[in-house]
Amino acid sequence: MKNTQKRKLTPDLKDEAYRRAARSANYAENIDFDDVPVVSRGDDSGAYVQAWFWVSNEDAGICTQCGAANAAEGFEGLCGNCADKTENEPPEATS
Repeated sequence: MKNTQKRKLTPDLKDEAYRRAARSANYAENIDFDDVPVVSRGDDSGAYVQAWFWVSNEDAGICTQCGAANAAEGFEGLCGNCADKTENEPPEATS
């Protein structure tokens, strides 16, 4: 008679299964993982896997020149003050 009892995974093997699934998920191309990311298993059927998601200064509304908030007030990732300075600068000389 064949043994049909399923073997339960150890917590370490479960964590590795969650890590593997997170790395292979469709959205993982925009997410970086540490070599061994932290896994936090929930009370329900799933877990959180620690990851890093890159957010640019421009997406966060931070001026790419001076680091001030509210870069949306200017243009091209600049705050209003830096954008004004850029507009008032003389054109660069061409050779």
